[in-house]
Amino acid sequence: MDRIISLILLLASLQGIILSFALFFRERGRTENTLLSIALLIISLALAVAYLLSTDHSRYPYLVEITAPVVLIILPLVLLYAKILTGSISHISTLQLLHAIPFLFYMLYKSRFYFLDADAKISFFERVYVRNELLVPDIIEGEFLGAFGVVYGIWMFLVTTQYRTKVKNVFSEIETIKLSWLIVISGSILVLNLAAFIITNLQILEIDVPFVIHFLTAIGGSIFLYVAGYFTFYQPQLFYKNHVQLVHNIALLDQKPSTHKRHDEEKKYQDYLDKILDVTERKEIFRKSSLSIKEFAEMVHLPVYLISKVINKRLSENFFTFINKRRIREIKKALEDPNDKRTIIEIARDNGYISKSAFNSSFRFFTKTTPTAYRSQFNSKTIK
Repeated sequence: MDRIISLILLLASLQGIILSFALFFRERGRTENTLLSIALLIISLALAVAYLLSTDHSRYPYLVEITAPVVLIILPLVLLYAKILTGSISHISTLQLLHAIPFLFYMLYKSRFYFLDADAKISFFERVYVRNELLVPDIIEGEFLGAFGVVYGIWMFLVTTQYRTKVKNVFSEIETIKLSWLIVISGSILVLNLAAFIITNLQILEIDVPFVIHFLTAIGGSIFLYVAGYFTFYQPQLFYKNHVQLVHNIALLDQKPSTHKRHDEEKKYQDYLDKILDVTERKEIFRKSSLSIKEFAEMVHLPVYLISKVINKRLSENFFTFINKRRIREIKKALEDPNDKRTIIEIARDNGYISKSAFNSSFRFFTKTTPTAYRSQFNSKTIK
């Protein structure tokens, strides 16, 4: 079992190093990819340390606790990666450097340990990780690192879910903007840190924790690297070509008018809604494929933020729902017509859908059935 775990750690470490360099050189100059590649490299090196300690910790005393502050580096890096990728921030400002403060303070606290001799470090490792004997300083340190990891994990998960909401307020189709990889990253980080926090608290309660369990987070880190590797090389959305356009649309969405102007606009919400609905139906804007809210705003001659707010406030819908509801309505009419000889895919494309899977997903969401089943209902009625 121990040899299998060691092998997993070694392979994950090697893959992570290759992945981090591939990511760095594949899209050079993009801050978010640089941040992620650095984070992956640090995780890989931490796994390499875990591999060496899992084989024979007495041979590598200088590596004991060397990876303890890693969580204080990785999580801020990945959080900043997510924030830049989702448009929450555009660059690394001085304010963002405040994320480094916990790491600096922890290093000051831990510096004394790093200057201990080899025997003292081996003794510490065996006391904490083999015999599960924690002293008060160990408990405080473990609780701090665990709480830090959980807080940052939740923070990143919130950034990700808010991004998902914003995307639906920006595009009529999100099939090409896959978010699963970002959900996987944030969810994995949260789960790994919760696991580490639970392990620490089990030790505090003096519950016997097997030595192999201490490498649970390292094994989780290995799985994380494998998943990240898959999404990096097989999911093109990690290098989303229209990322700049996406961030620009979100920025327009977040624009805020002056207080006086906002009050004037709120009084005219119904007028704005009438205009939006009139232009949408008259020009059949919803038939345009890959429609963004910026393009829609140019056709309606209203600001992006105002269109989004009116649709949200008056219809309780996001832009994605607003457009797709009208597309499906027209498609249903065509499917109900026995004289319409177009195929289902042709009808879908005529109403703005490029992707078959996006169309099927939307149709099922709004009608609770499939396009084929829906059409057959009316064909059978005609036959009768």
